[in-house]
Amino acid sequence: GSATFSDSFTASNGLTITGSIIQSGSGNTVSFMDTVGIGTTVPSFTLSVTGTLGVSGDVTLGDATSDVTTVTGQLTASVGLNIPDDKKLGFGTGHDATIEYDEDGTNELRFAGAAATFEQAVTFDAAVTLGNAASDVTIVTGQLTASNGLSVTGDVSFSDATFGGDVTLGDAASDVTTVTGQLTA
Repeated sequence: GSATFSDSFTASNGLTITGSIIQSGSGNTVSFMDTVGIGTTVPSFTLSVTGTLGVSGDVTLGDATSDVTTVTGQLTASVGLNIPDDKKLGFGTGHDATIEYDEDGTNELRFAGAAATFEQAVTFDAAVTLGNAASDVTIVTGQLTASNGLSVTGDVSFSDATFGGDVTLGDAASDVTTVTGQLTA
């Protein structure tokens, strides 16, 4: 059977419903003052769902920037994941390292707080700047290959280097090339 309530209904010693709760119309509210369990009789949270939760439409989690949403399992985005401009993706308990698309500043994808290691080959389609200050040191542990030439502004030093092919030192008659030590031809 079914039951219809046009006013309020209170169950002070628990209520078990087999079937469905249908709330229709506008302005109607179903309120629960303690915990609600779906798929469980022992809810651990204000709303506990045991099983798969399906939601169609937009979902808002939290109502303040200080709210924390915790995902214990795996989070899958079947259509992609969008992080708005100038928001950081943090790593570590204290957000020790971050990735941010800095749209209103440098207009760059910025890695901060920790060194970045790429364990596979990386391809760059435009200019690449290594370091952002004159005191920065860039170390290449393996082989550095520049198929269209390598341009360096500033000093370059080599230790135990072998060059195959032509080597041009300087690009103007006024350039000075200094050799400290022996130069053998």
